[in-house]
Amino acid sequence: MRLVPTIVTPRKIIANRRYLKTQRDPVFDIPQNLPFGDYRVYADLHELYENGATPFSTNGLLHIVDVVIEEDARALQCERTNHISVAFDMAQSSGPANWKIEPVLPGGARLHASTSANGATALQGATNLWISAGNIATNYTLTATHPKVTNILDTAEIWVIDIDLDIDSDNSNGYGLPDRSEAEELIESHPVNSIYPGKALFLNELDLDMDGVPDFADGYDIDFGNGSQSADNASRAFVPVVLQFSSLPDTAVVRFRCDALASPANVSRTGDGTHADPWRYALGDAGKIRVWAKDGIRARRKAAFPTGDAIENNTMIPHASFPHNPANTHVFYIEAVGGSALRADIALHADIFPFGASKPGLSFTDTVKMTVFHIETLHPVTADFAPGQAGKVMISTRHDADKTTAYHTDAIPKAESLASLTRGNALRHGVLAPQWGRSFHTTPFFLSFSFPGWDFLVHLLYIQLLLSLFISQPRRG
Repeated sequence: MRLVPTIVTPRKIIANRRYLKTQRDPVFDIPQNLPFGDYRVYADLHELYENGATPFSTNGLLHIVDVVIEEDARALQCERTNHISVAFDMAQSSGPANWKIEPVLPGGARLHASTSANGATALQGATNLWISAGNIATNYTLTATHPKVTNILDTAEIWVIDIDLDIDSDNSNGYGLPDRSEAEELIESHPVNSIYPGKALFLNELDLDMDGVPDFADGYDIDFGNGSQSADNASRAFVPVVLQFSSLPDTAVVRFRCDALASPANVSRTGDGTHADPWRYALGDAGKIRVWAKDGIRARRKAAFPTGDAIENNTMIPHASFPHNPANTHVFYIEAVGGSALRADIALHADIFPFGASKPGLSFTDTVKMTVFHIETLHPVTADFAPGQAGKVMISTRHDADKTTAYHTDAIPKAESLASLTRGNALRHGVLAPQWGRSFHTTPFFLSFSFPGWDFLVHLLYIQLLLSLFISQPRRG
């Protein structure tokens, strides 16, 4: 048999209206990997006949055809309205195909002849199409079949992926897990930071175990020359953040990123531990939060996850390294180490790259926002007093007779005006005014506001304030 190209342009075969595969066929033995196109077949069939049968030759037209989808795996983000385009590799394919996507699920992925066309689970006679994600996160199979030869087909994986990063954005759970409610989602996705602060955090700067090492430098395996600080209950609890994602390809990686993310390895200590030169602990970067795989009350390792417990900025983490979890739900913990300059100025993003480094431009993201509140100034200060009266106030007394005139005539009115401004302009809207966290009176009155969702923050700030007044003498670390 001789094959002579007519118009060399597909790889399965039609001979005299009969379709043949490129593998061995009972009628023709076709060479493998022929370019697709049309061929003229000249066959000498003499050897097929015996017992004196008359040999003869004949010829016919062979159509070499193939169906090759351009990419063998694609991904979309669940519940998004955008479409992705899928097409043939036209250098290896011939003509249109019949397409279908499986499994067929209510509300699942659909095929479209164009971005404006209605969706369907099957399309006929197309060389390219569009796919919408729907609201079911799963792995679909897209099949393209030659319209005349059902065993000439190609398939591609279509991953519809869901990613959800949640924190207690409405500040209703304190240190508890987020409700993962619609109310929290609305705050997380709100475009205007000045309206909602996101999760309210306060600095981890006290000394829970009273060993002379501030909590942000304690509880994990950092060594300042006198042994590891790793220990349980050496820091307060941290705020949980929940990451959940759907089933992912084996190649998928996860990345956390945040412009304010600090590394727990970047802490320094100066001084010699004497009263004259006490230990001083400082952060080595400008970060405002840390993200950990363990809560603050547990001993931690500063190495990057999954080897250690610290989440480092912009580090790709293979999703297979996450602990096995049927629901793919993972809890991480936020530690505040630096104060916010603006409301909701800390945004933590979680990115999923379905196909890893091979397609770094394809990723899906969810974000939560936070504000770290901190005490900058304790009132009264010198500016709150009449000239020459500074320092003459007994803040802790309960007896009015012991308080100076300046306390009543100048310091108290100024502090009250700050509190009134904060409450009057902002608290009635359920949010914090810019002045909040910058000026506080040291009597309980100014730290006992009660408003929905913020009681825990007020109490924590008050406790932090009182402890900072009493735990203020230098001690050896």
